Amino acid sequence: MRVADESTLLLPERRGNNRLDTLRNVVSDPRVGLLFLVPGITETLRVNGRAVLSKDEGLCGSFAVQGKAPRVVMVVTIEAVYFQCARALVRSRLWDPGGFRNTRELPTAGDMLMEASGGNVGGSEYDAALPERLRTTLY
Repeated sequence: MRVADESTLLLPERRGNNRLDTLRNVVSDPRVGLLFLVPGITETLRVNGRAVLSKDEGLCGSFAVQGKAPRVVMVVTIEAVYFQCARALVRSRLWDPGGFRNTRELPTAGDMLMEASGGNVGGSEYDAALPERLRTTLY
């Protein structure tokens, strides 16, 4: 997210987001709501506005990372900004490590893919390749 000016935010569509449903929604109804979370902070910032999608090469290029630019940038014109009540984050203990689930008890992405594919995807191989896949395809 980049602040372009006091009334405009820019949000690049990064590889892997695969939020085509969101992009289609913006094309059919430009009203958007953004909720900003900062780890450890219980208040959230809410921004409502209207968005358009830009394929401008200069704008997209300005978001390039490792030589890779996003295909589109969502340009949000701000209509309202306000703090969202902190109660839900406090109740959920979202930032409280004592409330985190033990990840050793949860299946890995590879485990879930192996199960969903009927064993056609090697779960441990998928999980082992993840760090390299992230390194080479993050942007």
